[in-house]
Amino acid sequence: MVYKKILLLFVGLVFGFNVFSQTIQEKNESSQKIRAAKVAHITQKLALTPTEAEKFWPVYNKFDIERWELRQSHHKLLKNKDINFEKLTDSQAEELINTHLKYRQDDIDLEKKYMKEFKQVLPLTKVAKLFNAERSFQTEILKRLRNKD
Repeated sequence: MVYKKILLLFVGLVFGFNVFSQTIQEKNESSQKIRAAKVAHITQKLALTPTEAEKFWPVYNKFDIERWELRQSHHKLLKNKDINFEKLTDSQAEELINTHLKYRQDDIDLEKKYMKEFKQVLPLTKVAKLFNAERSFQTEILKRLRNKD
């Protein structure tokens, strides 16, 4: 019962720290529910203490925003390239491959940057669990979506 109250406090703190991200993307009710579920999931999987959560979530929110912006720019770039895979030339294929690899490298560089910051606010064992917690949350969301149909 106490853990649930602490978890609700964490969710409130996260949304408080997340105010500036509201200007990047207009969030609807559904995305807010998903965000709250993600916060609860990661908090539980990492077993964050209140002190750790207070330090961790502002850093994670910045990371999440930068990662979202990176993905959006990559998707926008690909969307703007009218790609016809049936008539792709070798030079176009090479450009497409290089674009994809650059995005993947940028994503890895972003993770490395924030790993340093996460290590400053969390014990290494909890930092090591972070990406697994994110993956398990994505898996859970996909399961729920599949079961909705």
